[in-house]
Amino acid sequence: MSTDNNSSKLPLLLPDVKQFVQNYYENVNTDFVYYTTAETAFYIIKNKEIWIRNASLMNDRQEIKFGDEMVRRVLFNELKSELEEILNNVNYEGGIDAFIEGYERIEKDILKNTFILSFSQHSKNEDGIGRLSMWREYGKKTGIAFVFEKKALLELLKGFSTISMESGYGEPFALLMPVLYKEDAFFKQQYEAVLKDIDGNISRYTSGDYTRPNACGNELLLLACISTLHFKHLGFLEEKEIRFVMSSYEDGVGFYHTFRDCFKKNEVINGIPQSIYSIKLSDNNYKNHIGLDKLIKQIIIGPSKHNDALCIKESLFDLISKEDSLFKKDKIYLSDIPLRL
Repeated sequence: MSTDNNSSKLPLLLPDVKQFVQNYYENVNTDFVYYTTAETAFYIIKNKEIWIRNASLMNDRQEIKFGDEMVRRVLFNELKSELEEILNNVNYEGGIDAFIEGYERIEKDILKNTFILSFSQHSKNEDGIGRLSMWREYGKKTGIAFVFEKKALLELLKGFSTISMESGYGEPFALLMPVLYKEDAFFKQQYEAVLKDIDGNISRYTSGDYTRPNACGNELLLLACISTLHFKHLGFLEEKEIRFVMSSYEDGVGFYHTFRDCFKKNEVINGIPQSIYSIKLSDNNYKNHIGLDKLIKQIIIGPSKHNDALCIKESLFDLISKEDSLFKKDKIYLSDIPLRL
């Protein structure tokens, strides 16, 4: 998850998106938070692991469709002539038609071969109470929020991939990416900047590593496909979502080698058998061992229609203290946000 700007390759994230990631990493006033149900929180602590689920089983598959439709409207319509000129200049075999065909082929595989773990940005003013909109989502079952220490979580996630933002076309990748609640104008401006950079540096994008057949065009193609994963409708803005995305557009080829520290398992979730990838949060025998006390900044128990918050607090503390004796009870909070259920 490097943010090195000196690579000769096109980045996997659009210019302002990449800068957003860098700024978020450096912002000391924000952490990562993972909202879930009390039952799931119990098993996260008990098994010391968190699951990365297939994109096709996300809460709302329309989330990816939104990004796909934006790519089609902007890149294949409004910017089609500019894209076509660039593809011709970098000697992309088959030109714009082959590019669009490639996008169609890859896009069909995105849901099948992409796994996502969703976090939210957590601000200091949400410490101990969480966010009302998220408690509304989980209030019927009693929600739990794990607030992670940002540096510790980033260190943990780095250990699960040898791939950075500068990965090339055809390689499996793992990225921590923000969800952007933007409309067509933003995407158009971002892709215009990418095309302008290529147009002004044609010699760079047709030499060196780019002498490989279709190299530059394929990276543009990958950039377009990844864009479908981090755009959502403006109406979801309050979610402030950050996604850890693992993806391979070749039927998962390379997952077992590249993501060698993620463990594939088969589980039944909400009655649906499915393959998931597991990230161990703490394991003394694991090379990336951090410890739950250093990894978890606080646990917030949300409001619900059940009078069970104190019982949940006692149970979670009893469980987590057996796994990590350094974890203190005062790191578990009961949110007092008034929630109308």
